Amino acid sequence: MKIITSNFAYIQKEDLFNILFIGLSAPDSLLTKIFEKESIMISNSSRYDFVKFENKNEINFFKQIDWIIDYADIKNLSSEDVAKLIEQTNNEMNNSTEE
Repeated sequence: MKIITSNFAYIQKEDLFNILFIGLSAPDSLLTKIFEKESIMISNSSRYDFVKFENKNEINFFKQIDWIIDYADIKNLSSEDVAKLIEQTNNEMNNSTEE
């Protein structure tokens, strides 16, 4: 899940892992933050934790990724609609992986 404002992007660790797993071309600053500066660790207990990004290139990168669910899009949905959106999003991510 992502929460994006005009100055920040908050991205769940699990989605950061998925970006790396499927091999998306990410900004160098993002990769540096994940691997060097912050050494962001992902475990079962922290996979839903959010990481804050402030760099404009990183924010724009996250805005363009449709398969990461945006909190603004789901905050007013019913649980059934959220379940449908999750299924659709998983399908989109799987299709990206296959390509």
